[in-house]
Amino acid sequence: MARDVRSCAIRRSICAGVVAVALVATDARGQVDMSGLWAAEIEVPGVDGRQDWTVTQSGMSLSVVIAGIRTDTWTGTIDPLTGNFSLTLPTAEPGCPPWVITAVVNPSSTSFSGTYHLFVDFTGCEMALFPIEGRRCGNGVLDPGEQCEDGDFEDGDCCSATCQLDPAGTSCAAPNSCNADTCDGAGTCMPGPPADGRPCDDLIFCNGADTCQGGTCSSHAGDPCPATIECRACNEFLRLCFTPPGFGCTDDGNECTVDVCDANMVCQHPAAVTAPCTPDSNPCTLDECDGAATCQHPASPSFYFCPDDGKGCTLDMCDGAGSCLHTRLPAGRGCVDGPGGVCGRVCDGLSDTCPTSGLTPAGTRDRGCLPCETCDGQGACVAAPVSSPPCKQPVVSGASRLRWTNTTPDFDDRLRWKWHRGEATTLAEFGSPDTVDDYALCVYEAASAPPQPIVRLQLLADTAVCSEPPCWRRNAKRLRFRERMGNFSGITSVVLKSGASGHASITLSAQGPLLPLPDQTLSTPILVQLQGDQGECWEATYSTLDRNDGSQLKARSD
Repeated sequence: MARDVRSCAIRRSICAGVVAVALVATDARGQVDMSGLWAAEIEVPGVDGRQDWTVTQSGMSLSVVIAGIRTDTWTGTIDPLTGNFSLTLPTAEPGCPPWVITAVVNPSSTSFSGTYHLFVDFTGCEMALFPIEGRRCGNGVLDPGEQCEDGDFEDGDCCSATCQLDPAGTSCAAPNSCNADTCDGAGTCMPGPPADGRPCDDLIFCNGADTCQGGTCSSHAGDPCPATIECRACNEFLRLCFTPPGFGCTDDGNECTVDVCDANMVCQHPAAVTAPCTPDSNPCTLDECDGAATCQHPASPSFYFCPDDGKGCTLDMCDGAGSCLHTRLPAGRGCVDGPGGVCGRVCDGLSDTCPTSGLTPAGTRDRGCLPCETCDGQGACVAAPVSSPPCKQPVVSGASRLRWTNTTPDFDDRLRWKWHRGEATTLAEFGSPDTVDDYALCVYEAASAPPQPIVRLQLLADTAVCSEPPCWRRNAKRLRFRERMGNFSGITSVVLKSGASGHASITLSAQGPLLPLPDQTLSTPILVQLQGDQGECWEATYSTLDRNDGSQLKARSD
C-alpha cells in the first residue's frame, strides 16, 4: 500500500507540472482585446474601401460600429486566446443571407486581416468575397507604441504606415512633384529646392517624356512617335502612336486614288469613286475618276452651261455630245447678258444681240426691278423714284401726313402714312393687289441725285398670306388689307379709297421689329411714294419736318 501511495504522489507531481507549463504558455500568448478605434480597408476595385471601426469587447462578445460608405452596427464573437473573430450584419440585403466578416487579430491587438463576405441581390443573392485588413495605426488616435498618427495607411508623408516617424531627410515630395521636399524627423514635411531632372508627368502624351525644370514639369523630350513611320501619328486621345482609319497618308501621285490609313495602320490607296480629276480643254465634258483609279472625260449632260459667247440673245449650253452650242433665243425672252427682261431688254428673235432700241424710259416702274427702283433708260434698274408717268399728288397743301417712331429695341417701332385729299383715282387704277399686283411704300431723301430710298416696305399680292385670310377685302369704292401680326415688312393695314379729285385717299400703317426705319436725322425734302407693279404711283413731298431727331419723325406735305 505504501508503494502505491508513493506512485500516486509522483503522478500528481508530474500532472501538476504539466498543467503549470500549459498555464505559463497561455499567459505568454496573452488575451486579445479589440476595444477601441480601428482603421480598416476593404480591397474593392474602383471603390474607396476605407472604414472606421469603433469596437466594444466584453469577454468573447463584440459590438462594432462600422462607418464607411454606410454606417451599421455589427455583432459577433472573438476568441481572446487565438484572436479569431467573426462579425455578422443580418439586415444588410433583405432576402439574402447575413453579411459576415471573419478575421484574425495579431497577439499585440494592433492589426487584423481577414475576409469580407457580402451578398447582393442582382438576379438572386450572389456572394462576393473581398480581403479586409485593419490597424490601430491610422485610426487618428495616438496609441501606445506609436510615434505619430496621421490617419492613413500611407508611407512618404513623414509618418509611416506603421505610425513611426520618418528620419530627417526622408523624401516627402508629393507624387509628380518637382520640389525636393524632405521630412524634418518630427513628422513635418519641409519645402525643398527644385528637383531638376526628376521624372514627372504633365499628362500630355504627345510632347514626350517629361522631367522637372525650375520646380515645374516643363522639360519635354518631344513627339514620341517617329515621323518616318506612316499611320502612327501621335494620338493624344488614345495616348498611342496611332492614326485612326480613314485619315490621310502619303500621296501615291494618282489623283484618282484615296490615300488613307487602314485599321492596321498601313497606308492604302483605294480607287476614288466619282471624284473630280484634272480637266481637259473641252468645257462640255465631265472630268471625273471612274472608280478604277483612272481619270475619264465623258460628255456633259445637255442641261450644262458652257462658256458665254458674249451675245445677249443666245443660250450657251452643252449638247450632251461634248459640244458647246449657242442657240438664239426666241422673241420675247429677256436678254441674258445683264439684267435680262427688265426695262425693255427683250430679244426680238432676229438677232443674237440684245436690242438697244425700244428700251423703257427712265423713271418708269418695271416689274423686273426691285421695290423702289425704276428704269434708267439704258435697260437697267436703278434706285430712284417713279417719274414717268407722273405720280398722283394731294390737291390740298398739308393733306398728307407722315409719322414714325423708332425705338430700341425695335418691337415698338411704328409708321403711319396718310395720303388724303388726293387727285382723282378710280378703283381700277389701284389694280389688283389681292391677286397679281405687288405694292411698295418708298421713302426717299430727295436732296440726293437721284433720290435714294431710305425706307422700303413691300406688300405682295395675295389673299392668303396673312394670319386671318382673306387679307384683302374690296367693295365698290375701296380696297382694304389687314394683317394683325404685320407682314414681312411690318405692314399691318392698307386702305385704298377711290374718289374724285380731293376725295381719293390712302392710309398705310406698319409696326414691329420687322419695320426697317432709319435711326438718323433725314435731309429734306423727303419724298414718299406708293408704287404699284403696273406703274401706278401716289406721292407726297415734305420740305418741312415738324420733328426729325432719329427717334421720331413728323411731317405735313407741301
